[in-house]
Amino acid sequence: MTSPKWLGPAVIVVGVLAALWAWWLDRPPEPLLVDAPGEEFSAERASILLEKIAVRPHMPGSAEHARVREFLVRELGDLGFDVEIQEATVVLPRGRVIRSATVRNILARKHGTASSGGVAIASHYDTRQLAPGAGDDGSGVAATLEAVRALSSGEPLRNDLYIVITDAEELGLIGARAFVNEHPWWPEISILLSLEARGSAGQSAMIETNAENGWVMREFARADPHPSGSSLYYEIYQRLPNDTDFSIYKRAGVSGLNFAIAEGADVYHRTTDTIENLSLASLQHHGEHALAMGRHFGNLDLTVGTTAPDVVFFRFAGLGLIVYSLGWVTLFSLFALIFAALVAYEGSVKRRLTVGGVGMGLMMAIAAAVLAACLAQLMLMFVRGAHHELGSVVGRALYNEGWYVLAVVCITVGSVATAFGLSRRWFGAASLASGALLIPLALAITTGWYAPGVSMLFVWPVVFAIGATRQLLARAENKPFNGADLAIFGVLGTPVVLILTPPVWAIYIGLNISAAPVIAVAVATMLVLLIPLFELATQANRWWLVSGAFGFAIAFAVVGMIDGRPGPGRPIPNDLLYALDRESGEAAWATMEAEPGAWLSEFVDDEATTANLSSFLAGNSRSYRVSAAPAVNAPRAETTIVSDIIDGGVRSLRLVVSSVLGPEQMNISPAPESLVSLRAVNGVVVQGGGDDWLLQHFGRPPNGALVLDLTTEDLSAPLELVLVEFLMRLPPVPGVNLKRPVGVVAHGGRLTDASLFRQVVSFE
Repeated sequence: MTSPKWLGPAVIVVGVLAALWAWWLDRPPEPLLVDAPGEEFSAERASILLEKIAVRPHMPGSAEHARVREFLVRELGDLGFDVEIQEATVVLPRGRVIRSATVRNILARKHGTASSGGVAIASHYDTRQLAPGAGDDGSGVAATLEAVRALSSGEPLRNDLYIVITDAEELGLIGARAFVNEHPWWPEISILLSLEARGSAGQSAMIETNAENGWVMREFARADPHPSGSSLYYEIYQRLPNDTDFSIYKRAGVSGLNFAIAEGADVYHRTTDTIENLSLASLQHHGEHALAMGRHFGNLDLTVGTTAPDVVFFRFAGLGLIVYSLGWVTLFSLFALIFAALVAYEGSVKRRLTVGGVGMGLMMAIAAAVLAACLAQLMLMFVRGAHHELGSVVGRALYNEGWYVLAVVCITVGSVATAFGLSRRWFGAASLASGALLIPLALAITTGWYAPGVSMLFVWPVVFAIGATRQLLARAENKPFNGADLAIFGVLGTPVVLILTPPVWAIYIGLNISAAPVIAVAVATMLVLLIPLFELATQANRWWLVSGAFGFAIAFAVVGMIDGRPGPGRPIPNDLLYALDRESGEAAWATMEAEPGAWLSEFVDDEATTANLSSFLAGNSRSYRVSAAPAVNAPRAETTIVSDIIDGGVRSLRLVVSSVLGPEQMNISPAPESLVSLRAVNGVVVQGGGDDWLLQHFGRPPNGALVLDLTTEDLSAPLELVLVEFLMRLPPVPGVNLKRPVGVVAHGGRLTDASLFRQVVSFE
């Protein structure tokens, strides 16, 4: 007698439904309509504001940047806030490159009725060069405005409310640095909520909090209607080089929560980051966080302190956000270890567990993970030639990664089924399942000690998996399974899928499909906890699951390749620069594309030469294809020496640079023969430095004038500087169509659609 033939497909259906359920529970809430009650957050109302913000790209220093700033100041003023603009110059030396920016932060404050501290909602209003910024970070700004409107429609808050909308976040968190280091309001803030985005869809996940986060996380779990996030994200984020403005705030000692929209990352920093591509459900989730947390913290007594020992936290289906102290981690790990030891003892007494079988189970788990990772990498190598956009999508590797994620999952299922099917011929299922559990059990113990915020991903799934293995041991070897067994093993396996599916999905969202081997290993770690279900699925036929899984993997990969063909939804990326040397009067079009295509060929023809543009882009070694271009009328920047003193063999100059063009960026560096050091920018001292430097200044300096303090000890050599002005748009040229056709888009990973104007400044 064998198991019914329907049992295997039923196991797969149960597993898929559990994974879809886990994924669905992490979806953002439905957006509320424009006629929602005034005290509630409405994504449709917020989107009306966003239509005024995300019109065009607005880099610091651009006219659009100024327009957006004026709009936000008016809106906050109409909401009853005291509003001010913080103008400051920040200098960040990074080796020979000195990055500076003139920032204009938008700061607003509304006093509470009996304040015990300040609650801040933070976002940023600058964008990258190409992006209108509907997601990054128009979503955060619009959500903030709608949330504070809803707050204003209710009872006044007890605590002071601050709105912090920083500038130049995209250039290195420069606006946040200026606010924390220079503004008198910063010490008044006790709790800060940050709204960010690197995509256009999915939940607004709480990705980062502060050290000693126990108090703020318990309050978050208590008051947020749709809490999100996991201490996994916090553990990973604090080990990564990634940063948002919240990193600056956290290092300065504030308690808070950092929320981010991360799915749909193919629009990140690109022309497609528009309001049409932004999910209103994501915007709703963003705003509900801001409203609920603003209302909750705005009425708490903040004098009691906003810190407590760190906690473990994660979402579980139907239970919301589970939070417990780190002190419980050791006890839970010890419980899992004792439970495993008791089951192992029972299995050895019943002679159902053998050393060889357990060892083979361990080897099977390792082999399955390695096989899945290798096959996932082979799939990537095979399909990459079908994708013209590879390397040009900032937040992703490919446009249509979903097909390949499904392929990786199927590859991993097939790999685990293969390893289990081969080893099952010689060893019992209980021994193999027990051996496979050694890896996640070891991870549960290890993470409990070294990374307790990750421990819940292993300790609780391991406990349920041990329970399933115990049930397997209680049955006679090779006894046919039936529907009752499916119910029992399904109940024990479902929590494993519910707990582990969200973090596996988060790994993909955070890393994209280029990390397919890592995703495969993560899926394999989950699947080896479900070996009893593999026994149910394959008892009647050991190889149907293998062939089916690999067959679907091939099908998904093929569909992904077909779906990756160029079209309006999968535009071909390219880049184009305009460069004018004011000294020679010569101009050129330049591109890094080896095959320009129809539109680019209008600028860079077949007679193009190869150059690296190092005279415009100091230190650049990339090759460009260059063709002659008409010289446009671009007046030289004005340079004035306001002081020139020689003292003790050192010449000190103060130079004022004023641009007629109003560029978003100015690069200044010494000419090759000039030995000159940069000492200060707009009065801000440059730390360290020698005579080999490159200043990159962003934004419009105060009064339009950039003031440089320079010194040199070489009094005989000519003193020259190279100045390059960057306009983040192509110049209008009569008879030249600068608009890309449908199906073509600006490259997201290169400097493009910019005009560079070079001149040499000499001082006798």
